[in-house]
Amino acid sequence: MLHDETTDRECPDRRFQPHTTNEIIETGNSCVPIGKRRELPNRRTVPKKRVIVEINGGLGNQLFQIAHGLSLVQADQRRLLVDLSRLRSRSRRGTHRNYELEGFSFDIQEASKRELAIFHAINTLDIYPRITAQVKSTFSTKTRAFRVEDSPTYRDHGKLTAETTYVQGYWQSAQYFESIAQKLRKFLRPSSSVLNPRYQRMLQDISSGHNLCVHVRRGDYANNGGENVHGLMGVSYYSDAVRLIRERHDVDKIFIFSDEPEWCRQNLRLDRDQVVVDQWYARFGIVPYINLMAAASLFVIPNSTFGWWASWLSGEKRQETVAPAKWFRDPTRDTSDLVPVEWTRI
Repeated sequence: MLHDETTDRECPDRRFQPHTTNEIIETGNSCVPIGKRRELPNRRTVPKKRVIVEINGGLGNQLFQIAHGLSLVQADQRRLLVDLSRLRSRSRRGTHRNYELEGFSFDIQEASKRELAIFHAINTLDIYPRITAQVKSTFSTKTRAFRVEDSPTYRDHGKLTAETTYVQGYWQSAQYFESIAQKLRKFLRPSSSVLNPRYQRMLQDISSGHNLCVHVRRGDYANNGGENVHGLMGVSYYSDAVRLIRERHDVDKIFIFSDEPEWCRQNLRLDRDQVVVDQWYARFGIVPYINLMAAASLFVIPNSTFGWWASWLSGEKRQETVAPAKWFRDPTRDTSDLVPVEWTRI
């Protein structure tokens, strides 16, 4: 939701007050909606140094990207901006994605065209991948530089040196933001509470007791060629994962979340009292929906960063998470740093 300035200041109907990135780090960002820019008050000096994070993919990927960006600006007292141009590109292939982070209780400004000009000019060379990679790796001045993810596993890229650094990649490892993990969980709260009684009852049911969240990802994985890249977790995976959880924990109830709930009703028989959470709950937005998932204390997730974040956001309440050993169809793709070492892979 885009918030006007009056709402951002007063927030009369919100359970959580909106955060700015200054509550984690001094970045100079104020409570300004994406797409709007205004002069900041003279309460503090706005840092000249910036980190611009390219946002791409669905909510799970966007969370990895913004979390890494927040970690970078905290380490070096920089201002955090985002580039949404790839999400808006009409030439995009595959599943169309929207900017999903506005559902959280923070506001980060979008970088201006002027700030992005040189980086976009180099990005247009992407039709020549080898040339582009070489240019990005060598393009570094006192004022501007790229930081591009160049490994599927965690790698320490060192301190930022340029005044403005453009950060590009997926950064799918909790190690990229482990230094701010505790603050980040507090930061990633829904921007507003859902007052609907039915939603609140479901939230209360999931958060009370030792309940298991099972996330079933189908949708684009089962269609649009997604299965060729990611692979699709079958019924046997979920049955084995739930059996393992039951051997180790007392489970009160199983809540199944899926983009295809009807498929789950017809094909998954995990427990007599299992609850398939209806898509009705998604009407309040993707962030309140993942907030329902994160209310559980046990998790079975597929090869999906959406499920990954539901588990990670549960924080200290989480007792165990089971994730697939094989995250992509291609067995040679290294995902050893994607799944935290304390989670169980089968």
